[in-house]
Amino acid sequence: MINIFVPLDISTYKDSYYVDSSKVDRMKSELSLEGKDYIEHDIFHVLARSPMYRSNLDFSQYGKKVTVSPFRLAIEDIDLLDQIERRLSESYDDEVVIHITMSEHLACVLSREFWLVAVPNFNMVISDVWEPEFLDHDPKLSMYNVFANINEAHDVVAPFKINIVKPNSHDGLQKWFSVNKIPASVVSFEYFLYDTWVQSGVTYEGSKLDENTDYSVDSFFELQQKTEKSRDLLLLNRTYKAHRAAIVNDLYKDGYLGNSYFSLQEIQQKDEAVDILKDHTLPILAESEPLDNIDTQGFMQHDSVANYDWILNTKLYVGTESYMAVESQILQQGYAKYPIRFLSEKVFKPIAWGMPFVILGNRLSLLKVRQLGFKTFDGLIDESYDKESDPELRYQLVLNAIKEYLDNPPDKDKILEICKFNLDLFYSTDFQLTQFSDMANQCVNNYYNLRRQVDNEFNQ
Repeated sequence: MINIFVPLDISTYKDSYYVDSSKVDRMKSELSLEGKDYIEHDIFHVLARSPMYRSNLDFSQYGKKVTVSPFRLAIEDIDLLDQIERRLSESYDDEVVIHITMSEHLACVLSREFWLVAVPNFNMVISDVWEPEFLDHDPKLSMYNVFANINEAHDVVAPFKINIVKPNSHDGLQKWFSVNKIPASVVSFEYFLYDTWVQSGVTYEGSKLDENTDYSVDSFFELQQKTEKSRDLLLLNRTYKAHRAAIVNDLYKDGYLGNSYFSLQEIQQKDEAVDILKDHTLPILAESEPLDNIDTQGFMQHDSVANYDWILNTKLYVGTESYMAVESQILQQGYAKYPIRFLSEKVFKPIAWGMPFVILGNRLSLLKVRQLGFKTFDGLIDESYDKESDPELRYQLVLNAIKEYLDNPPDKDKILEICKFNLDLFYSTDFQLTQFSDMANQCVNNYYNLRRQVDNEFNQ
C-alpha cells in the first residue's frame, strides 16, 4: 500500500463549486490573502517544497509506503481523485491512497459541498502549525464553520475522522473534540523545533544568524564554553503580552536588567511597566538588535535574527511564551473552551544556542521539553514553577528562579553539560526528521486504524 500526502491548492481556481468566493473575497480584503497564501501554513506543503525532507523521511513505522507529493492538487480535480488513485494503483501495481492536506485558512473558504464529497471518501488532514489556537477571524471565517461542515458530512456508515495537526500538545484537546462531537483526531506537532533550526540555528546552512560563519555543534559549543558571561539576562519581547510587560518591568524595578539584553515593544494598559517607562521610551530594542529585525518605523517586525553577542555573553535566557495566564481559547457558537499547551521559538532558541533557560509559559511546558528528549535544569534552577497551576503563583516562582540563578549561580560545568546534550540532540538531522516522520505516520495510522474498524463492523 502506498500513501501519498497531496496539498490542496486554490491558487488557480476560477468559479469552483467547491470554493466559497465570498469568503475568499473577505480573506483578501481583511487578511490580504492571495491564492498562493492558503497553502503556506499546511505542514505538508512545507515538506513538499523541501527535497531534503521528501527524500530522507522514514515512513516505515507502520510498514506502509508513505510519501509527500511535490505537486499540489487543484480544487477542480477533487472529483477525479478516485480515478487518479485507481490509475496510480495500476501504475505502481499496489493500492494507492491519497491523503488530502490543507491549511486552516483554506479549510475556512471551502464550501459545504466540498466537505460533503471529501469527508466520506478521502482522508483529510488540516494543519496550522504556526498557531496553537484554531483560526477564528470572525463568524464567517472560523474553524467552527469547518467543524459544522465536517459533522454534516460525517457518514455514520463510514465514519472516517479527519486529522488536525496543531502545535498544541495539551492532552485534553482530543477529549475536547469528543465532547463537541467533532470527528477529528488530533496530531500534536512541535513545528517550532524545525522553524528555529532554519531561522535562528547556528549550524543550519540557511540560518540568518551569521552568513559568514560556519559552525559545527562542537566548535560552537567550544566557543560557548570559553566565552566569559559578562551579561545577566537575554529577555526579548516583540509581540505584546501582559506577562511580558510585567516581567520586564519587575526585573527592571528590582535591578536585574541593568546588565542585560532586553526588549519591550509595547504596552496596552496605562498601569503597565510604570517603572521601566520612567527611564525608557517604547519601543525598547535590545542592545545590538540586528537591523534585519527592525522596520522603517523603528519597531521589531520579527525577532528571527540573533547575534553572537547575545548568545555567547549572557548567563541566562528568559523565554516569555505566548501563553501564560490564559491556557484556553473559545470558539463561537457555543463551543466549550479548548485547552492549550504551546511551545514556540521562545522555548527552542536557548536549546539551539546552548544556553540555560527559564520559561514563563504554560504549565508543564518543561515537561513537554523533556518528553521531546531534551534535558532541563532541575536541581540547578528551581523548576517547580512548571507544575504550578495558578498563573499568578507560577509567575512569581519564575521571577524568583531568575533572581536566584543570578544571585547564587549554579555549577557552571553542570550547566554546560546539559547545554551540550541539548545542542547535540537539537542539531541531529535524524532527530529533526523523526519529528516529521512521526507526525505523518500518525496521520496514516489514524486513518488505517479507523478504516479497519469500519471494515470490521461492516463485515459483521
